[in-house]
Amino acid sequence: MKSRSITVLGLLLLAVVLLPADWAVGAELIKDGSFESTPSSEDNPNWDEGWLFFSPICDSACTEGGTGGGTVGPHTGNNWVWFGGTVSPEEQFVSQEVTISRGPTATLTFYLWLGVSSGNGADAFRVFIDGEEVFEVVEGTDGYASYKLVTVDLSSYVSDRPHELSFEYRGVGGGVTNFSLDDISLQAGGAADKSVTLSGPKKVKKGKKAKLTAAVQPCAGHEGDTIELFRGAKKIRTATSDASCTAVFKVKVKKTAKYRAVSPQQDADHGAGTSKNLKVRAKKTG
Repeated sequence: MKSRSITVLGLLLLAVVLLPADWAVGAELIKDGSFESTPSSEDNPNWDEGWLFFSPICDSACTEGGTGGGTVGPHTGNNWVWFGGTVSPEEQFVSQEVTISRGPTATLTFYLWLGVSSGNGADAFRVFIDGEEVFEVVEGTDGYASYKLVTVDLSSYVSDRPHELSFEYRGVGGGVTNFSLDDISLQAGGAADKSVTLSGPKKVKKGKKAKLTAAVQPCAGHEGDTIELFRGAKKIRTATSDASCTAVFKVKVKKTAKYRAVSPQQDADHGAGTSKNLKVRAKKTG
C-alpha cells in the first residue's frame, strides 16, 4: 500500500421449455469495491487513480501518528479512499471502467463520510459516469458526520458499451476537508425470469384424464411457487410447486386443446415464467 505521502420422455411425452433470461439478479459489476486488493506500496490492479499531492487509496499507514485526527478511515476492512487531507489545493480521483449490459435496472451504492469540513463552501466530492455528474456532496453538507450509504440510480446507462465510472475530489485550499469513501457496489439486473416446462401425453382417449407436469427452473428459491394451468385463455387449475419445484395437474380431456403453465412473479427478485403451449389431442373411443 502506498503511504499517504505518495501517492450465470418417452415416446408419448412432449416437454416444451421456455429458456430463462441470460442474466442474474443483482450481478456485481465493480471489481474490488472495498479496495482490499491493493498490495502494500503498489497500485490497486482494479482502479485507476490520480492526485496532485496525495494518493487517495489508503490503509492504516495513512493515519500512523494520528494523521487525520480520527476524521478518516475505512468503513470495512483495512483499506479505503481518503479524499482531501491538505490545506493546499488538491484534485484526486479513483475510476474504473464498467459495462452495464444487464438490465433493466442498475444501482450504484457506496459509503461516504465527511469527517471534517474546511468551511470554504467549495471543496466537493463528485461521482461521474462518462464525464456526466451523477452525485455531489460539498463540504459542510449535513448528514455525513459518519459513514452514510449513498444510492444512485444508473439504469439510464444500461448498454453494451463500456462506461467510465469516476469518484473525484476537488479542494480549493485554505482549509482541510476529509472525505472517506468505501464499499462501492454497482449491481444490475431485476426480477429474473423463470424457465417453465410443461410435459404430458400427446394423445389421450376422449373423456379420460391426462397427467400434466409443470416444473420451474432454476429450482433454488422457487420451491412453493404458485403454478397456474391454462387451457387456451382460461385458467383451469392452480397449484403450489413441491420441494422439487414441480406441480402435477390431472385434467379430463373432452376435446383437443392447448395447455400452458404460468408461474407468476413471486417477489421482487423472482420473476414470472410461462411455458410454451402443449397440445393434447383427444382420441376417439371405441
